[in-house]
Amino acid sequence: MAPAHPAIPGPIPSIDAPTEQDGSALARLRLGVDAGYMKSNWPLCGQLADFCALFVLHGQQSPFVATASTVFNELIENAVKYALSGTGRIDVQVWATSTEIVMQTQHAATEEQAALLTSALRRVEATETAGLIESNATEQSASGVGLASIVREYDGRVHGHIEPGDDHSVVTVRVNLAFPDEG
Repeated sequence: MAPAHPAIPGPIPSIDAPTEQDGSALARLRLGVDAGYMKSNWPLCGQLADFCALFVLHGQQSPFVATASTVFNELIENAVKYALSGTGRIDVQVWATSTEIVMQTQHAATEEQAALLTSALRRVEATETAGLIESNATEQSASGVGLASIVREYDGRVHGHIEPGDDHSVVTVRVNLAFPDEG
């Protein structure tokens, strides 16, 4: 019997996501994965990240595909790690515009898990990333090190939103990654 998964209410909200109607999305992928299955098969996080990067970048082979995959992997692993007791559905959206690619994950989390992620996001926003990485090199759980690395190394932007609920919170995390200059 399949485990019961907490429902994430309604459609997946997209923060400033391009719509199919306005034509601004060059490619768009939306899927749901089981956090418990991903957690017990950890290499799938990297494989899903690779697939998302190749899909949204139309299969091109360039260094940017590897960059996007690395960034997506960090976001997917965080979603699996912070999902409600390591189980439940994780919704993943990825899209490309003419200037950037974006990945957004959404999942249910306990109040404690949401607080850990909120703390990590605030630390990334409020701290110079180099200092954050150096001060947390040995304490990586909920430290913001991975998110800070995205901002520092890949010139990305990270945005998180926590929607508290009665028995769980809904966590949405989005990463925007600008296409590199062709110069």
